[in-house]
Amino acid sequence: MSARASFKLLLHYDGRAFHGWQTQPGLRTVQSAVEEALASIYGRPIRVHGAGRTDTGVHARGQVAHLHAPARHTPFVLRRALNAELPEDVWVADARRVSPRFHARFDAVARTYRYYLGTEDLARSPFHRRYCWPLSEALHEERLRDAAGAVVGSHDFSGFARLGPGSRVCRVSRAAWERDPLGWRLEITADRFLRGMVRALVGAFVAVARGALDRSALTAGLERPGSAPPPHVAPAQGLFLWDVRYPTSAEA
Repeated sequence: MSARASFKLLLHYDGRAFHGWQTQPGLRTVQSAVEEALASIYGRPIRVHGAGRTDTGVHARGQVAHLHAPARHTPFVLRRALNAELPEDVWVADARRVSPRFHARFDAVARTYRYYLGTEDLARSPFHRRYCWPLSEALHEERLRDAAGAVVGSHDFSGFARLGPGSRVCRVSRAAWERDPLGWRLEITADRFLRGMVRALVGAFVAVARGALDRSALTAGLERPGSAPPPHVAPAQGLFLWDVRYPTSAEA
């Protein structure tokens, strides 16, 4: 039996032509694209596990994945071989050896997403409008910032997500809007995210900034999940999985 090695990959991808990260029968997904490239390299199926299951149309510049494979390639050679096999909308930014115990999803201690709002004229450019939510009006800055600040802390976010099994409580350590050449950029960090949570929150923040939703309705949705406001879901094109953090001990 040949020796095995464990690798950690840092992936960038343009999510427009993918039905999300997770493999789905008959659909083009990022996970299946990476696994097809690995099968071509190794001549056998290789399973890859991602840190987060991004939805259809969502992008990443910080997706992390791990895999176990025959130990015949160095990280440098594996990265080069993968980038030669992968389609143009996926790129391996880094590859490194990790402990066989490392798990991209379960060892993560924090994840950061960014969302881009296009309120400036530049956002209408064909080079930008596919990667932001282009809006036709300016937004009330104070209300926009204040709405994001309301979600910091531990809350039950079931009113702002498509529900699956398990706990609905997430601990948000940071949620802040910053000025960007396209208009606005949200950076939100939490220990975990529910499916569709960031897009639902962005939609609610924009509704508050527009005056279409009271901040009190937003906070009520966090304090009493059954009273969450109707979802104002932001489009997928402006969302990026930006970074995943791990304790140093997890990779050793």
